Amino acid sequence: MLADLLYYFFPYQIFKSVVFRGSLTFLTIYFMINLILPSAIRLFRQKGITSDFKKAGAAEGPYDGATPIMGGIVLIPTIIIAIFLWAWINQFTIALLIIISSFALIGFLDDLAKVIHKKRVEAGKDVQKAYADKADGIRGDVRLVLSL
Repeated sequence: MLADLLYYFFPYQIFKSVVFRGSLTFLTIYFMINLILPSAIRLFRQKGITSDFKKAGAAEGPYDGATPIMGGIVLIPTIIIAIFLWAWINQFTIALLIIISSFALIGFLDDLAKVIHKKRVEAGKDVQKAYADKADGIRGDVRLVLSL
């Protein structure tokens, strides 16, 4: 509750404004993502946390190579931190955090299944389907049931 702390030291009405708090929440998330995500992408590519079966060649630029997955590992904590810094914590905020966390858990399990499937295919323990150039995650019907 950084906005409440700022209001305590500087009693200006702007610190109580929803627009101000929402804007600072967005800016906090934006700058945290821009600081953390590039190094996380490099780390994910080095560790092979991608769903692509093809080997990534020498990347010339920051956007070259296999597309990494599990970006929610960086995104979701930054959203939660920014919400706790700037938003009012009430039943709606708690409901939002529960919903975001539950969908993040489904996405994490799906990405983890993709990484495990890719590692099993690379180790020769599983067969790559002829039509697939990316690893399989959780089946669609299971994801639908989990999201309901």
